[in-house]
Amino acid sequence: MAIGGKRKRNNDSDGEDDSSRRRTRTEPEKEVKEPFRPSMIKNKEKRSEVHAKVKHQKKLEKRAKSKAREAAVQRAIELGEELPEKKVPRTIENTREVDETVCKPDDEEIRIRIRISESISPSSTDDADIVRLDAFTRDLCVSFGGSSTYQKKRERKN
Repeated sequence: MAIGGKRKRNNDSDGEDDSSRRRTRTEPEKEVKEPFRPSMIKNKEKRSEVHAKVKHQKKLEKRAKSKAREAAVQRAIELGEELPEKKVPRTIENTREVDETVCKPDDEEIRIRIRISESISPSSTDDADIVRLDAFTRDLCVSFGGSSTYQKKRERKN
């Protein structure tokens, strides 16, 4: 075949049209047009004008939605129907998925464990432990020259 020449058609196909064979080439897909943004305009004055127009248009749309919602509420009140649901803002708490491993405050097992832990008093430090600790701190002061210690005020339970 010469360069630039046409291909011959193969007529021994089973009635298939050539469109299936032509699809092997990648056809350019339809371009998705991006929404217009004022930030695409390089001229500062025009950009600020367009931005103001877009902002004003959004404000008008928001006001129209609000009035339509109020009209729907008034209509429902007059006809005695159920009121349309109020929109709930999406917050972190609203969108959080419930975790089964988190303890619920009304769980009976948790309440029992709290009662048990409150009934057991923590062990207090014996005087013998304090004497040994004082000796140890004195040894540390000797090994690190020029250091000193002081005793923390302790509250004694009667």
